[in-house]
Parts: sequence; structure tokens; C-alpha cells
Amino acid sequence: MTKPYEWPNGTALVKDLKRENKNLAKWFDEREDILREIIRVSVEGSTFRAFHHMPHRPALVFREWALKKLTSRKTILLIKGISSIKEYDTWLKGFSSSFYRHWKRKMGQFIPYRPSRKLPDLLMKRLVLWDIFTEYHRNRLINYLHIPLDR
Repeated sequence: MTKPYEWPNGTALVKDLKRENKNLAKWFDEREDILREIIRVSVEGSTFRAFHHMPHRPALVFREWALKKLTSRKTILLIKGISSIKEYDTWLKGFSSSFYRHWKRKMGQFIPYRPSRKLPDLLMKRLVLWDIFTEYHRNRLINYLHIPLDR
């Protein structure tokens, strides 16, 4: 696995993020209308490479879980109702735990903690582009996301 880049300090990180601000804003201004496509592109195939030895295709297991969770009206209402980072973190912990349990049932073994959190984080990064979310919901959720600082 490639070692992640580490900034020497917070000032350098902020400087780099400011330089990318327009690109980030442009990306989050996009809208998508097909949930299956949002789920499919939320996590790239290379992220699943570490799990090539599993009894089922990891991407399919993840996508199956995500589609089931996100076609639930209850889940969408919960997401839309989140109004603080604390609420989001609590909700995301439960959402990630659901994925963790689904993976165990399908694969016969637990997914490590880091990927069990990273995959739902990547999904949420893409999900905020879904056109069922109003600008109000989208802007609020964007502030709560836990996004890996890669591509």
C-alpha cells in the first residue's frame, strides 16, 4: 500500500487546500441523479485490490450493501435530518458498522477497521452530489464529511 502524503504542519496543509479550493468547489457543484452510478463510482477498483483473495467480489459486496441502505427512505430522512458534526459522526459510525456486519456475513470474515470506515466515507463524499439533496442539505453535509485527502 502506498504511504499517504504527510504535510509538515497545519500551515502547509491549509496552503495546499486553499490552492485547490476552486477545484474542490467545482467538484462539489456537480449533480448526479442515478444512485447506482453514484455508488459504483464512489470507490475505485484499486481500493478493493487488497481484498482480491475474498470469496466474493469486494466491490459487489460493498455496492450491494450501499444500494440496500441508500434506497431506504428512513436512511435518506436520517441523513437529511443531520444538523451537527456530532450527529453526523454518530450516524456515520452506525452506517459504517452496518457495512462491517454486512461484509462479515458475505465474506465470512471481518473487514479491517480502516477500510470499514474509509469505504463509507468515500461513498458519502459522492452521495452529497445526488440530486435528491437540496443545496441546504448538501452544503451542510459537505462540512461534516471525513474525506481522505487523495485524488
